[in-house]
Amino acid sequence: MQKRGHRKTKKVTKSGIRYIKVQRYKCIKCNLSFTAHKKGHKQTSFSPSYKEEIAKRHIEDRTGYRDIDRRDENISRNTACQIVNKFALNVKPAWLMTKKLKPKSSGKLCTDGKFVYIKCEKEGVERFTKKGKRNPAYYQCCYYHGIDYETRDMPHYDLYESESQQAMDQYYEDLRRSGYDLQVLIRDGRDEAQVGAENAYGKPIIGQLCHKHFMDTICEEYLKIQGVIKYRQYLLDRLRSNKKDHTVWDSVINRKVIKTSKQIKAQLRNIRQRYYFELEIYDFLRRLFAAGDYDKLVTVIVPKFYKCLNRYGKVRCYSKITDRIEKKFFKEFDYLFSYLKYPKLEIPRYNNLSENYNQQLDLRLKSIRGFESFETGRGELILLTTRRRFMKYTDCSGPYKHLNGYAPLELSGVDVSSIDWLKFSQKTTRVL
Repeated sequence: MQKRGHRKTKKVTKSGIRYIKVQRYKCIKCNLSFTAHKKGHKQTSFSPSYKEEIAKRHIEDRTGYRDIDRRDENISRNTACQIVNKFALNVKPAWLMTKKLKPKSSGKLCTDGKFVYIKCEKEGVERFTKKGKRNPAYYQCCYYHGIDYETRDMPHYDLYESESQQAMDQYYEDLRRSGYDLQVLIRDGRDEAQVGAENAYGKPIIGQLCHKHFMDTICEEYLKIQGVIKYRQYLLDRLRSNKKDHTVWDSVINRKVIKTSKQIKAQLRNIRQRYYFELEIYDFLRRLFAAGDYDKLVTVIVPKFYKCLNRYGKVRCYSKITDRIEKKFFKEFDYLFSYLKYPKLEIPRYNNLSENYNQQLDLRLKSIRGFESFETGRGELILLTTRRRFMKYTDCSGPYKHLNGYAPLELSGVDVSSIDWLKFSQKTTRVL
């Protein structure tokens, strides 16, 4: 309370009582809650094992801070967040952990990046709500990682401000310091990764461009028929089912309707007639990627594709599109068909391993709007990925069923039975 003349002005108000019977107060000026302890009060200290339990519950069991607060009366959500942040800030670099573990590898690395949101406190970037409360903006940072194709282990992973050439040079330099012998690089459509890998290792690296990324680029940026391709595939899947009538989504009226097989075939013919040029280029590229012999590809199929582009290039409305596709295709030709040029290496055509891990990160970060700072975001992401290296597979099926019961590090020849992943990931034991 503060006196102003003959009146008393309140600066704080009571804000309820917590489970542990401690009175909480709320500041009217900044809207923050706090606890006013009496003199002689000693803050409760938690044991190292309890701190480890809180961090593992948040990272391993994916338990939120509010759930930890509800289930445990001895700790608040803010204290749980502070404990996890201390572990995150004290984490080792991923390349240093790989260097100590010395896992075996195949040399074939699938790489990709995942954009995450970090709170921005820079001048000129902050925004404010109508009530005048501070609402800082978020900016995107790139969490870049690589997965070994045969062992499924992740030798290096880190957070960067962007997917620039400087970031790629730093990533592959750290990958080289970890002791990973890179032979083949499976990447997306960005050239910075290939340049960074060759600069760091000082030798030419065999690069394989992901076919899905390349086709998505052609469909979205050049042909602009990404939605048409998906809808055509949707109709074909419905047609393959042995039914007389099919429930199909009609994009014109935006609702589901019942159509016969003849009606679906007629709709497919209409799509083919309307997008004849775009679909012919798309189907021709698919035939190129389905080739099984490199010599036949170079001598027979590629010249036919070149003639097809020249034929449509004479048409005025298609000339610019065909020129752009021709330049893009022949620029990336060597990286598109490395799997045919080096058949003994058994190079994969897609970076599905990295894409699958990005989907797992999406599920984990779905409830998180963004990280408070770059350092805490980097540390927590490294902890999540380190935990993934020690976690055993349980749901693999088909040709990957043999992976069940083994962790990625165990597949790399590392005995992890006596290693506590959380203690191993820390620089010092000062946090405990």
